[in-house]
Amino acid sequence: MPSCLPGQPGLLTSHETTGLRAMLGLRARPGRSWPYAKLGIVYNHRDVETMTFDHRPRTFGDGQYDTGLVIQQTRPAGAGLALGFGFEVEVTERLAAHVDIALALLADPPVPELEFRGVPGLNPRDVATATDRLEKAFMDNIHNRYHLFSIGAGWRFE
Repeated sequence: MPSCLPGQPGLLTSHETTGLRAMLGLRARPGRSWPYAKLGIVYNHRDVETMTFDHRPRTFGDGQYDTGLVIQQTRPAGAGLALGFGFEVEVTERLAAHVDIALALLADPPVPELEFRGVPGLNPRDVATATDRLEKAFMDNIHNRYHLFSIGAGWRFE
């Protein structure tokens, strides 16, 4: 998620709660020592980021305000067809470690839900302008697509 509203100075804190992630998919690789490709469905529970800005004169949307600001940005839960790649290393004959990433690249990122607090008398037009700017920054960031980064181990039963 973007760390602040584009053009907003004075970020004090940014706290993100990341939801559960899961993937059901297939892996394929041409040989034992090659990287593998992944294809499947990735699920992401909702993520919530709360950004707190200091009190100062600021531009919000197209208006001027002398205030602090809290923005809560939520990426809704969802799923998508994901493509990815990864690497696996055999630790023993049956034990292997892996690292991989899969991104839902075939669909647009979800539109975030936005809440603005701490700005008394906020003009609805300024909220609309700020929302458009934040949504564009969110949608342009590849990390905001549904995705899964995984580090793990596997046991081969033979």
